[in-house]
Amino acid sequence: MKTTIGIAVLFVALGGPGRAWAGPWAACTAEMLDVRVLPPMGLESTNELHRLAIEFRNRSGVECQIRDTFVQLLPQGGADGFTGGSDYDEPLGAAEEEFRKREYELRPGETAHILVVWRSRAYALYPECVNRDSLAVSLRYDQPAFVKVEHLWMKVCDRAYVSRMRLGPYLGEVIPEAWLKRFEAKATDFGPLPMARPPTPDDPLISVEPQGEREMLGDYFELFLELPQRDVDCPFVVLEKREADGQTKVYINHCEEDREGKGKLQDGKWMARLMAPQIGLQPERMGRVEYEVFSRIREGDGFAYAEATTSVMVRDPNLPGLPAIADGLPECEAGQLKGEKVAALKGGKFHDALAYQVMNVSSGACRVGGVPRLDFWFPPERSHSATPSACPNCEDELFKPRPSGWIDLAAGESAHFLVGATRYNTEKGPWRQICDVVEKVVLTLREGQTLTLPFGVGTCARLTISAWREGKYDGDAMNVGYEKSVAERGEKALPRQCATADFSKLGRPMMLEPWGDLQCGLSVAEERIPLGQPAMLHLWIDNTSDKEASVMTCMTLDIFWAEGFDLYDAYGHRVLKKKQWEPREKPGGAEENPGQLCLGGWECGRNFPIRISAHTCMNGAAEPAGYDFNRNLLMYYDLPQGKYYVVPRTSKTDANNCREVAPKLDPATLRDKLAISIEQN
Repeated sequence: MKTTIGIAVLFVALGGPGRAWAGPWAACTAEMLDVRVLPPMGLESTNELHRLAIEFRNRSGVECQIRDTFVQLLPQGGADGFTGGSDYDEPLGAAEEEFRKREYELRPGETAHILVVWRSRAYALYPECVNRDSLAVSLRYDQPAFVKVEHLWMKVCDRAYVSRMRLGPYLGEVIPEAWLKRFEAKATDFGPLPMARPPTPDDPLISVEPQGEREMLGDYFELFLELPQRDVDCPFVVLEKREADGQTKVYINHCEEDREGKGKLQDGKWMARLMAPQIGLQPERMGRVEYEVFSRIREGDGFAYAEATTSVMVRDPNLPGLPAIADGLPECEAGQLKGEKVAALKGGKFHDALAYQVMNVSSGACRVGGVPRLDFWFPPERSHSATPSACPNCEDELFKPRPSGWIDLAAGESAHFLVGATRYNTEKGPWRQICDVVEKVVLTLREGQTLTLPFGVGTCARLTISAWREGKYDGDAMNVGYEKSVAERGEKALPRQCATADFSKLGRPMMLEPWGDLQCGLSVAEERIPLGQPAMLHLWIDNTSDKEASVMTCMTLDIFWAEGFDLYDAYGHRVLKKKQWEPREKPGGAEENPGQLCLGGWECGRNFPIRISAHTCMNGAAEPAGYDFNRNLLMYYDLPQGKYYVVPRTSKTDANNCREVAPKLDPATLRDKLAISIEQN
C-alpha cells in the first residue's frame, strides 16, 4: 500500500463520487438539516488518537438524499494524501445495509452521521505531522461548505480516517479492522460518548440564553451560560451556531490547553458570559439563529457531557424602503408639523411604550411614511449607557405593527407612531446594567429637518419603533380594532366552475371583469411572503360558453399581465411598475416615464394558443399553464416591506404621452381585493 507523508488537506467523498443513484429523492440541502457536532474525545489508548462525530438530522417534512458529502481539513496546502473509509471496506451492519439499499435516503426526523479519527503522535513509519485548525463539510464536491468546525487544534500524523455516511446517531461504532491495525487501536476505544442523565425542569443541568428573544443584526451579541454542575476548569466544550439558512459554525473550546486564556470565558463561579464575536459566532444573517452548547459536568466520581439549546430572532436594523407611487405629495417639512407625546403605556417594571403624534398645521398637503428616523439625545459631554439598534416596525410587548407606507396629510390631519423601550432584559441576573434616562428624541424629516420630542425613559436592552400610522393616536396599540376592521372584508361569489376548484394550492381567486365568454381571476397561494422571495400571482380563466375557446400567449396573456390589473399600497396609492418611474429630485415620490407603456414597437417572439374547454375554469395548476398562468410580481414591481392589494385595472393611459393616470383609492375599498403582505423573516 502506498502512503503519502506530509499531508495538508483532507478531501473525502463519503459514499463515493461519480456513482449515480436510482432513488427519486432530491439531495438534502443545508436548510433541511440540523447538524450536531459532538465533543471531540481522546481514545483510551496510548497512541494519542482522537475522534470527532458529526450528526445530520433531517428537520424537514420530506425525504432527501445525503450520500455525496465532502469533508476538508483546512487550511489546505501541499500534496494531499488523506483518505477516508473508501480505502477499506466499511463494516456494514443491518442499519448500514438498509441505508445503502435505499440509496442513502434520509427520512423526516431521521439522523445520519460521520466519524473522523486521527492520530496526533508521530512514530517511525509515519514521522511527519500537520496542524489543521478547521474542518469543513459540503453536501457536494462542487458546493461551498455549510458546516465549519473552528478552533479544532488538530495535529494529524499519518492519515485521518473519515467514515462513510452512517444511518442513526453516533453510538460508538468501531472503525474498520484495517484502520484499527493502522492506528494500533482497540475496538473498545470507540465507546459511546458519556452523556449526562436527561435534564428535568427542576434540574436542567446547564442552560444557555441570549440577552433577549430578539437581536439586531450587527449589534454586539452575548450568550449567558448557567452551569449549576459545571466542570471547574471548562465552562463549555462545544458551542454551535446554526443560521436560518442552515449554515452552521462550531467552536471547539480547549480549556485544558488554554487555562489562562480566552477559552475559560468565565466571569462568575456558576456562569459564563459567551461573547459571540470573540469566538466568531456572531449572527451573520437575518432570521432565527439557533445555538447549541455542550458542557462537561461532574457526575458521580467522573464526568459526562450535558447539552442545552436556545434560539434568537435576528432582525434587520435598516429602515425598510417605501414603494414608488404615482402622483405623490411632497414630504412634510418640520415647519408644517406640530409634534407631541400623547400617551405612555406601561409594560412592567422595565418596559414602556410612548405614543407620538404630529399634525399638519400648514395650509398645504404633505406626507410622511415608513419608519420614523429617530435619534436619542443625551446631554453633551456626559457619559451615558449605549442605545441598541432599533427594530423597525417590529412587534413589541405593548404594540403591534401596521403596514409601512406613505400617509397623506391634508391641512389639519394627523399621523402617529409608537416607540417601545426596554431597560433591562431581566429583573435580576447578569443582564442588569446601569441604564441612563434618555431625555429627548429627535425626529428627522426630509432634508435633515428635525422635530425634538420629550422621551424620559431608559432603553438599554431593546428598542422598537413602529411605522407611521394614519390619523390621531387611537389608543389601539395592539391593533384589536384595526385588525377587526381589516378582517371585515366580503368575498364575492365565484363562477360555478371556479367555485368547485381546489383552493389549497393556489388560493381563492378574485374575479375580474368578463371578456365576453371568458372571465379572468387572480389568486395568491400565501398572503404573507418573506421579503425577497417570489410573490407569485396565479391566473384563472373561466370559459362560460358551450364551445372551446383559446387565448394567445402574447396577444392575450402577456398584455393581461402588463395591463390587466393595478397594484396599490395599504393607504390607497397606486404602485408604479419598475420601468414606469424615475426618482424625483426630492426623495419620496416618482413620476411616470413617458413611452414605456405604449405598445408601439412591441415585439412578440412566442405566440401560440392555449385552449380552454367549454364550461372549464382553467388555472395555473393545470397543464400547459406554466409560465403563462403564473407570474412573479417582482418581475414588474420593486416591493419593499408592506401590504399591497391587487386591484382590477383603474388606471388609464393618456394616448398623447403614454402616461398612466390612476386615482388614489379610499383604503376601505381595498378590503375585498386580493392582499399580499411582504414581510421580513
